[in-house]
Amino acid sequence: MRQRTQVVLSTYLLAACRRRSRRQPPGHEGSQGRFVTHYLLDTKIISNVTKPRPSEALVAWMEDQADEELFIASLTLAEIRRGLFEKPAGKKRAQLESWFSGPEGPQALFAGRLLAFDEKAALIWARLMAEGTATGRPRSALDMIIAAVAEANDCVVVSDNERTLPSSRSSIRCELRLD
Repeated sequence: MRQRTQVVLSTYLLAACRRRSRRQPPGHEGSQGRFVTHYLLDTKIISNVTKPRPSEALVAWMEDQADEELFIASLTLAEIRRGLFEKPAGKKRAQLESWFSGPEGPQALFAGRLLAFDEKAALIWARLMAEGTATGRPRSALDMIIAAVAEANDCVVVSDNERTLPSSRSSIRCELRLD
């Protein structure tokens, strides 16, 4: 029974991210003429929310955000799926696969808010990687894909690992620390 409660709690938390209004492209003004900040949630943020005991700081932060402000990158979807493929067969993997493919999974919850690694992001990624090499601080290719997708779409990256994010762009920053 305890495990079911944990799954229901995780489902509830992710359901808080469900989009109810029409998506506006990142970086556009809201309906009341104010600039709307859009957030790109990295993979660790999504993974944390699905844990039996997610970060209280993260849950509180997500409850304060409007649905139309939260996005994920296509890479996040790939990383989560890869993690499922790498899990040993069993009950836990089956539960996670059911969640992933179901109405509370990332594809359903972020429908219309899944940002691709496109041509614009690819060119930004090349610059970010080269900047890291030039400063003697090589960067993680996967982390820079997230950063590039965020910059290409005028999003702020929400991550618990600010060390992996480039500090030269104001549109890319660590929004919160997980417990």
